Amino acid sequence: MDHYGFKLYDFKNKDKALFNLIADMLKITLDMFKWDGLPSTIPERELELLLQLRGSCIVASVKSDLYALGGNLSGECDAYYIPKYYIVANPWLKLEKTYERGVDCVFGTNDRMWTGLCAMMERYATQSLECDISLHIADIMERLHTLVRCSNDGEKVAFETLLNRLEKGELASAIVSDDWALNDGVGVLPFAGDSHKAITELIELRQYIKASWFNELGLQANYNMKREAINSTEGQLNEDGLVPLVADMLECRQEFAEAINDMFGTDISVELSGAWKARQIEFEAVAKQYEDIAEGITNEENTDTNGSDPAGDISEDGEPERSDTAMDGVE
Repeated sequence: MDHYGFKLYDFKNKDKALFNLIADMLKITLDMFKWDGLPSTIPERELELLLQLRGSCIVASVKSDLYALGGNLSGECDAYYIPKYYIVANPWLKLEKTYERGVDCVFGTNDRMWTGLCAMMERYATQSLECDISLHIADIMERLHTLVRCSNDGEKVAFETLLNRLEKGELASAIVSDDWALNDGVGVLPFAGDSHKAITELIELRQYIKASWFNELGLQANYNMKREAINSTEGQLNEDGLVPLVADMLECRQEFAEAINDMFGTDISVELSGAWKARQIEFEAVAKQYEDIAEGITNEENTDTNGSDPAGDISEDGEPERSDTAMDGVE
């Protein structure tokens, strides 16, 4: 596979490593939503990139075709200090124009704060990158178990020759010289590092960072630090926290699609996709199960209430039955 040009990963190039981590996560989040009815001039991938990374975009008609355009809010503000205009500069379309939101374009957002996922991506990717670098260093330091002290170059060469022969699988040689006898031989200094513990802790930290990142994006990922097995209840403790952001992003997109349809007469729709859709179906099934249980309990309570009479049992003629212990002449 030499023709692919693979080479060692450079952890020290932080900018490139950070880009790679975010790009890897975007490969996942770009499958979060499925759009139907988009015109050919608005690719789903480009629309999602605008929303997820910029936080907002507009859809406008350019030369009779609809395009999703990135730009910046600017100009006069409304009563809530939100700019009314959106400035777009697109060299490929030879377009430099200021649009008015809701008048000649539809303004859409990724979330209610219009921030997108960029800040979240940078935060978790930076934490993950620093953890990767520390793990990489700890991994290299694991090779260093002892430090060898040599009194001169001859001893150094002799010891390296010994190591090379051992690496090749040859029998070790005994090296004896007057210098070694006088200097008490080669001094071996045990390395005091505790890289085993550091590697274990770094692996756990990286697992926690990655799981937290996935959880914020609505995917279940276990980050329980217990060394033994966990039960199903412990594994589902954070499920309620998976819903809010994804639900907010879906609602914003549905409002965006509805506004585009109203202004331009299209038939665009959007729904969850992939793992997020499967989780939504799972949540809906669990919610329906709880509703059925609650409804069954309510029906049982109503049945118990309607089937009993605090005044006692009723006879066939409608009169209360006398108790077996009732005394004659006593009502």
